[in-house]
Amino acid sequence: MRKLNVVLLFAFILILTGCTRIDNRTEDYVPDSYIQETDTVEEYYISATETEYGGEANDVYDSGTNEDFENYAFEQIDAVYQKALEYFNDIKECNLASASELASSQNLIAFLDAWSWIYSTESEQDRLDIWRYLNDMKGHLGVDWIVITDKDGVVILRTQSPDNYADVLTSPHFMAGLQGDSFSFFSILSFFPVVVSSIAPVWLDGDVIGMISVSTDISNDLFVDHMSGALDAEVIIFDRERVVASTITTNEGHSIHGMRTIPDISDIVIVRGDTLKIKMWIFDVMYYSVYFPLRHWDNTSIGMVFVGIPEMNN
Repeated sequence: MRKLNVVLLFAFILILTGCTRIDNRTEDYVPDSYIQETDTVEEYYISATETEYGGEANDVYDSGTNEDFENYAFEQIDAVYQKALEYFNDIKECNLASASELASSQNLIAFLDAWSWIYSTESEQDRLDIWRYLNDMKGHLGVDWIVITDKDGVVILRTQSPDNYADVLTSPHFMAGLQGDSFSFFSILSFFPVVVSSIAPVWLDGDVIGMISVSTDISNDLFVDHMSGALDAEVIIFDRERVVASTITTNEGHSIHGMRTIPDISDIVIVRGDTLKIKMWIFDVMYYSVYFPLRHWDNTSIGMVFVGIPEMNN
């Protein structure tokens, strides 16, 4: 195919070599768009040629036309996309359930009720005791990061860095938690590139006496391997446009961690916050795929997900 095919062939490029932007769109590059719920889903695909497919593509779909095959393949990826959304919604709900369970824990309520910022050996021992308790609960709940604050949003403890505390969390989503709201969203932490975070207030006698934030890392290969098995599709997690976890490797079997997608994709999904449906080459394999954003509490996109089905599977 022409220049555009060459561009898509290198959809993932090492950070050091930079990214190639799609500038010259020919008649082979056909955009279409439609509204699905509240997201704009854009279809970008490359028209097939006999040289590329060798006629085999038609055989896969009951001797139908190339158009029939395209429709069938995109119907499959639409179904995978819906399953992926459900998968992440389930994770957010489970994470929020973990935060709510901790927020209602008598151990945590008693600790916050008795907490004083006046330094004493007893208060430090209380912090150590609750740190041990929360670390035990991390394993029980299957989460990776827990933060607790007092009623004013002052951090009392971070499980990953217990000596880093006494700062005030003033971001709007933390303020919402201190006002009694519970919710989940996607976020970025210093220890984990992309996480699902949930916030829950801690109540006592009708008053909020503190807040708990619980986060689960989704930027690791174990997570994408499990998700890939559930969806029967390849999965890539991006910290904005940078790969942080992937079931796809290079042709030589090397990790693609740290690689970036082409700017046009990140512009559509990260900057605009839209969902992109695209047929594209990745390391000599043609994928029918969807990119969709991972949204923070304020609805900005902090990362994105790729789910794709190799053409040979259709």
